[in-house]
Amino acid sequence: MKYNQHKLYELLKSFNTSNHAWKNITLNFIIKLSKSKKKVIEIMYDFILIITDKLIKYKYFLSYKKVTFTEDLIYMFLRMIIINHELSDKIISNKNKLFTLKFEKFLMNQLEIHHKLLTVYHLQINE
Repeated sequence: MKYNQHKLYELLKSFNTSNHAWKNITLNFIIKLSKSKKKVIEIMYDFILIITDKLIKYKYFLSYKKVTFTEDLIYMFLRMIIINHELSDKIISNKNKLFTLKFEKFLMNQLEIHHKLLTVYHLQINE
């Protein structure tokens, strides 16, 4: 007798993906790289920010210094993503909570959106 080792197909759920490009993006940081220098600018870079669209898999690779502030990353994010595409519905990052909170705060400030952060988990709201 052969046993099924997978869920029934009608019980599987698909991921909620957007049908539009740049609506669901990821921010990934590659850190602790050997320092590299651009010849024209004479600045040493030691990490890379990769901004990826989850639908079409298009990527931006941006070089940065470790001491770069969140405000500078927001400026580059506005210049590269929002101006060329539009504001994303989902932004996923591999950085810690503190960076994510600062990123969200400065982004909302730059876009002049009055945003209030809700820190309490409400089952009926979050699901």
